[in-house]
Amino acid sequence: MPKTLLVSLCLLLLLLASSCTSGAFHVSEGVQTQAFQNFKETFGKTYATAEEEMLRKGIFVDNMRRSMHLNRVNTKAHFAPNQFSDLTQDEFLATFANGREHFAARLKERDRMPQASVDPSRAGSGADWRTEGAVTPVKNQGQCGSCWAFSAIGNIEGQWARAGNALTPLSEQQLVSCDTVDQACNGGLMESAYDYLLQHSDGAVYTEASYPYTAGANATVDGCDTADKTVGATINGYFSLQQDEDVLAAYISEYGPIAIAVDATVWQLYFGGVVSYCFGTNLNHGVLLVGYNDTAETPYWIIKNSWGEGWGEEGYIRIAKGSNQCMLREYAISATVEGGPAPPSTTTKAPTSPPSGEVFVQKNCLDSGCSYLCRETTYATDTCLPTKDAASVVVHCNSTHVVEETFQAADCTGESTTATLPLDTCLQYYLGYFQNLCRPAEAATGAQGVYTRLQPHKRGQVRHPVGAAEVKVTEEAEEREGHHPHGPRRHPRRHPHRHPPHHGPCPCDNDTNHTHPPHHGPCPCDNDTNHTHRHHHRHHHGPRPDDNETDRMDFHGPSRRHRRGPRPDGQHDEPKHRRGPARMVSTTSPATAAAPPGWSARRAQAPPRPPPGWSARRAQAPPRPPPGWSARRAQAPPRPAPGWSARRAQPPPRPPPGWQG
Repeated sequence: MPKTLLVSLCLLLLLLASSCTSGAFHVSEGVQTQAFQNFKETFGKTYATAEEEMLRKGIFVDNMRRSMHLNRVNTKAHFAPNQFSDLTQDEFLATFANGREHFAARLKERDRMPQASVDPSRAGSGADWRTEGAVTPVKNQGQCGSCWAFSAIGNIEGQWARAGNALTPLSEQQLVSCDTVDQACNGGLMESAYDYLLQHSDGAVYTEASYPYTAGANATVDGCDTADKTVGATINGYFSLQQDEDVLAAYISEYGPIAIAVDATVWQLYFGGVVSYCFGTNLNHGVLLVGYNDTAETPYWIIKNSWGEGWGEEGYIRIAKGSNQCMLREYAISATVEGGPAPPSTTTKAPTSPPSGEVFVQKNCLDSGCSYLCRETTYATDTCLPTKDAASVVVHCNSTHVVEETFQAADCTGESTTATLPLDTCLQYYLGYFQNLCRPAEAATGAQGVYTRLQPHKRGQVRHPVGAAEVKVTEEAEEREGHHPHGPRRHPRRHPHRHPPHHGPCPCDNDTNHTHPPHHGPCPCDNDTNHTHRHHHRHHHGPRPDDNETDRMDFHGPSRRHRRGPRPDGQHDEPKHRRGPARMVSTTSPATAAAPPGWSARRAQAPPRPPPGWSARRAQAPPRPPPGWSARRAQAPPRPAPGWSARRAQPPPRPPPGWQG
């Protein structure tokens, strides 16, 4: 094991030991100082002033905590201090992964490039071109942001070797110094590098020995010098690959290494293992895809980087396969060489290609399981869609993630940012929870707005589901019927001219101001033109057969006063109402209506039931004395006041002052 890796591992163990004893993500001052000192000695770090050293120490400690967090979310990978641990994330990206603007601009125009497709079934269980003589040793781009040149040259080296030629290290400096389309140490594109070679040097690439790399020391770029250079390889074209990991695997198996772009934000502190949680949002770094392994416990890709052998797994990184980690499938390109394997058939897509057979469904819900009161909105994929803030977005679906490419302009042109979100996972946002789904277009047709629920239960009625065609449930309806997620309303809304369900049709002829759904009991009579029924989840018993009243209260049954019959003046007492004002309903005459289900004359004429816990013995018993009362105390003479005595109470009268006997 190299010394730098061994020291990094020791530093990691120190951090873990400190965090276990001192609390989560807490590192003691002594461990911080010792770890930073070891870091400086291992990587030869020196600083101009004491202030700068204190600044770098603070950044180093922040990166220590960050590596602990990355280790927690990536259970198969390891993150630890390395040569980049004294750089902030912005500093690191600005120097070593600064291709964000270049790749973002190219992604919008990738449809104009010829795209090759390979039958995914041609992929084997794995491939590793390092062992097949198609990959040169790991190189180091240094302080220059020339990853694009190392990615393009690495691809040409592999294709040249696959054509039956000797594996030859080629010159990245030729591209950095001579390619006027790309920006040398400030980023570039592999595609532009191929264009330069084809248009300005007839596809010739110089050997590294004749044109060595010099830009890494201080990011200084020398002028282009093509005199007395040795040609090591020649290309005759290039093409891009479909954004599909299965296609990439099939191509690597047959044709060799591929130049790809990734989001390398979390690579700064990578030590080893398989990265399975990469936080990919924007392409910013060019690398070389050299193999994969599908037989491992966690299938992974093998990627060659250009940060030297002291980084990662001797200059390589492994990334989980099948979930577009680090966005590695979004930009894949390869050169072709004379005498190499016959390239796959290519096609050039039209800029306005039709939408795919999938749709993107955004599901908004009120619970963390994304199953309660959900609302689904369906969008087309691979199509420019407007947004509420006058921007636009293009959505792409794959097997595990959805990729959202957002543009500042309304027509999907100009600068853009890319975000990757997981599929089929309930996520929380500030208004609730949402879930991203990708479905076949046929399966999603007509699926919007459908909501299935159980009808509110009534006593004696069998529960049954209600379809969307029978009732359209809105949040207001849920609140009205007591199923709102925040609980039932204390005072449910009243709705005039609305009746509870009954079992039979309504025989009324002159009922002109309302309609009646099926009833449990009798319907309103002919002259009932203005009444309401209070909606309950229990059926009411209806009026007594001998009750000829025309206006009374409709509760769960006749009130106690109704059971007693009319008052002497022929009027009826109104029952007490616990919540809200009384509601009047009309009832039919016993001559025109049958007794409701469950009614009996015995119940109707029975005296009112006593309240729960009532007994005749308690009702006739004398009142209980208060607590602590006793007959002895009640009949005892009053106690004298404190300090009282009979002698003081009956003393002889004292003579007045000045009296002498």
